Amino acid sequence: VNFGARHIESKYLELGRNYVVGGLAQQFISSGAYNIYNPAGNPREVLDGMIATINRESTFTIEELYALASVDVFEMSGGVASLAFGAEYRDEAYADIYDTLQSSGQIVGSAGNSAAGGRSVGAVYAEMLFPVLENLEVNLAGRYDRYSDYGSDVSPKVSVRYSPTEDLVLRASYGQGFRAPTLDVLTAAASFSADTIGDPDTCRVLGLDPFCFEQVSAYVLANPDLGSEDSKQWSAGLAWDATDWVNLSVDYYNIKIDNLIAGISSALIIQCLNGSVPCPEGVSVLPSNAIPPNPSLGLGASFNSDGSINFIQRGFSNRSLETDGVDLNVRTNFDFGDWGSLRSEFQISRVFDFSLDGGRNTADDPSTPKYRANLNTEWTYG
Repeated sequence: VNFGARHIESKYLELGRNYVVGGLAQQFISSGAYNIYNPAGNPREVLDGMIATINRESTFTIEELYALASVDVFEMSGGVASLAFGAEYRDEAYADIYDTLQSSGQIVGSAGNSAAGGRSVGAVYAEMLFPVLENLEVNLAGRYDRYSDYGSDVSPKVSVRYSPTEDLVLRASYGQGFRAPTLDVLTAAASFSADTIGDPDTCRVLGLDPFCFEQVSAYVLANPDLGSEDSKQWSAGLAWDATDWVNLSVDYYNIKIDNLIAGISSALIIQCLNGSVPCPEGVSVLPSNAIPPNPSLGLGASFNSDGSINFIQRGFSNRSLETDGVDLNVRTNFDFGDWGSLRSEFQISRVFDFSLDGGRNTADDPSTPKYRANLNTEWTYG
């Protein structure tokens, strides 16, 4: 039996000096006290009258109780079947507080806003290993988690390991998982962001090249309605010690995630609204006369009558993801006696499918390469 308690606390403090207070700066500019055409020539007392020291204080605390036990259950042909089981309970408290000048939008050039929240989480879990034969193992596992702020999830798993020979292992597994949304994306206050994106209509209105990139006004919103991710994945493969100097493994994986928690960028919002890609849940065209930020409108973009972007509201949403592929790993090891040893590892992955929200397969797009490879070689001497 293993049991105990944990207390984990982290703290982050930030000071920013010489940030401009927008309302004060506008007064100095309107009165002529601040000369915008000769910034370096303005007197120090004028500059000091329009700047402030900003601050941010973040804390995150976890208090946890846990207990774990393991026991042999009964004899099987391959050995003793064993069981492990346990339980956990924890309280989480999170706060990320910006000073009132920043949170009210008075500071020019700052980004972000306050967030705070808390939750309690309870969980029970169990895992059992069945050595059916000397060369065949079956593993069953399950976990139940309950969150005070959004609900509960169950995560089962089954895996099989078979060794037809001493140097060859065949393996397969199936499992379900989940991920809860973090407290910051659930609770953060709306904040301003000047985002750079490419939009041909906005560029045209500004008299620029249609492929230009321009800054637009964007606002980052929290999403208290986010659901937890639900995933299903299965894999099958083998590991082979071919010789005493080379071994390899190859595995196929297949993953599907519903309610994927994803940040929705300004560029994605514009692309989906013009029909280039499927729109994530909750993204729409916002009224042209709306005053931002307006969290009740959700995510999306507001356009002027000439087609240019008025403002964007972005944040987090639930998406869906399907992907599958193959991973190959080859390792070699050479011993040169007095000259040391040489070890190499070659890893390559091939993605067959990577599609979001039921859209097209984006494997081989610039942001989603079809192949990823890594070769690492190390010579050790002495």
